[in-house]
Amino acid sequence: MTVLAEIIKINEQQTNAAIDFNRDCQQSSLISGFSPTKSTIKVFEHIDAAVQRDAKQQQRAINLFGSYGSGKSHLAVVLAQLLQHGCDAQGFDALFERIEHFA
Repeated sequence: MTVLAEIIKINEQQTNAAIDFNRDCQQSSLISGFSPTKSTIKVFEHIDAAVQRDAKQQQRAINLFGSYGSGKSHLAVVLAQLLQHGCDAQGFDALFERIEHFA
C-alpha cells in the first residue's frame, strides 16, 4: 500500500506562502519546488518560441493572469531565473524532467 508521504514531498525550506518577486528572484529552491501544469507548460513553450531569432515581434509578448495564489509569481520567478541564468542553472534539470513526464 502506498503511503501519502511517498507521493507528496513538502519543501520545508520554503517558509513564505507568498512569492515576492524582488526578494525571491535569486532563490534556486523555487525552481525545484515548482509544480508544472498544462498552462505553465504552454507558457514555457511560448517563451521558447519567443526567444528564437526568427520569432515575430507579436510572438514575444505574453500576459499572465489568474486568481490569487494560482502560481503566477512563482512562474515569473522561475522564468526570470531561466532567462537570466540559462537552463543549466541549479534546479532546472529536475524541473525539465517533471515537465517531460507530465501527464
